[in-house]
Amino acid sequence: MRDLTAVINVRNGQPFIEETLSSLFRQDYPVSVLVIDNQSTDDTAAVVAKFPLAQYVRTLQPLGLGAARSFSLSYVKTKYVAWLDSDDLWEPAFSASMRRAMEKASDAVLLTTGTICIDSEGKELPALEPYQRKYRIHPRRENKDRLEKGDTLEALLMTMRPRWAWCATVFKTDVVKDVGGFDPSLVYCEDLDIIAKVLRKGTSVHVPANLTKYRRHPNQDTRKLNPETIYHEKLLVLKRVGQDAGLLSRRRISEMERITEIKCLLTHFFRNRDLGKGLWAFAKCLDPRIFAYLIRRASFAI
Repeated sequence: MRDLTAVINVRNGQPFIEETLSSLFRQDYPVSVLVIDNQSTDDTAAVVAKFPLAQYVRTLQPLGLGAARSFSLSYVKTKYVAWLDSDDLWEPAFSASMRRAMEKASDAVLLTTGTICIDSEGKELPALEPYQRKYRIHPRRENKDRLEKGDTLEALLMTMRPRWAWCATVFKTDVVKDVGGFDPSLVYCEDLDIIAKVLRKGTSVHVPANLTKYRRHPNQDTRKLNPETIYHEKLLVLKRVGQDAGLLSRRRISEMERITEIKCLLTHFFRNRDLGKGLWAFAKCLDPRIFAYLIRRASFAI
């Protein structure tokens, strides 16, 4: 019996989805495959039809990413579920390796493995390791597996995204449903949000091997989003998770809100050459608390 469903949420994924589906049907241990077509206008459906074992569902209307992922949950019947995009890949050993990890840690609510970044042609890109250096995540905290009251925001972020990509994350299905699924209002940070909510319910297990490939290319949907949308969604999720877990003080939330406002002003400045916005952002940086915050280079990214 198959105990893992691979869900692909796709819109106009014709260029890469055949390669993605091929990687899923080459798994050493078979998985169920579910394709949720979010109103594609290209030949995505025709490509999926080449794989008769894949379950294909087309949404009735275009959905945001959070809503589309939540929509897919009602079709998942297996104990575990993983989401990947139509341009990501799983190595053949992915499902078998994750299954062994599931058997050893049956109480885990989330399992992860390593990722290799590739470009549109499949060539390997630099690893995700710079994330750890950029946000000053301390090596001693790499084994952090859940959020606890009193944790720092540093630990929160380290738990969210240490060294793996979304396509390398497997969830216990009933836990995802128990926490209410994905927030349908989110179009960028739905992954950060659901990981945080699920980790409040238990521990995670990391399989130390690069068993997935995350494709980065100019046509990714997330690269087309307004930067301000991304800033505000990150702020919303971090505030919500931080407050629920008792991690964030009012002062820290105020700092985060101001930093988000500054980033939005700077986005206007660089995009539109709006000198007024740029000067206003600079003036806000002179706020003593914000200036001190920038000097500290706190370990979270808005």
